[in-house]
Amino acid sequence: MTKNAFPVALRAAGILVLAESAATFGLALYFFWGINVGRVIVLQTMLALVGFLVLTSAWLGWLGFGLLRAKRSSRTPAVFWQLIQLLLAGGQFTGQNSNVAIGLALATPSIAIIVLLANKSVAELFKREL
Repeated sequence: MTKNAFPVALRAAGILVLAESAATFGLALYFFWGINVGRVIVLQTMLALVGFLVLTSAWLGWLGFGLLRAKRSSRTPAVFWQLIQLLLAGGQFTGQNSNVAIGLALATPSIAIIVLLANKSVAELFKREL
C-alpha cells in the first residue's frame, strides 16, 4: 500500500500526535527556562519533570511518525496515551485548583485522536496488515 493510500483519518491522527509531541517539548523548554531564571522552588523536582517531558515528547514523536507510516505498533500506545490525558483532563474540571481551559486543552485533541484511530477505514487497514 502506498503512503497516499493511507486513510486521511490515520494521517490526521499522526499529525495531531506530532503536535502533542511539539507542545510537550515546548513545555519542557518553558520549564527549563524557568530553572535558568531561578523560578524554581525544588530544583530536583523540576529537573525530573523536564527530563520526563523530553522523554515523553520523544516517545510521542515516535508514535506520530509511526502512525504516519501505518505501523501497528503505534496505534495502541497512541490510544493509551490519549486515555491517560483524558484522565488528567478530568481532574482539571473539578477540585480546588481546577482549570477548565487546561482540561479542554487536554481533552479536545485526545477525543479527536481516539475518534480518528477508531475510524472504520483505520481499523480495516490494521486488520489487513495481520
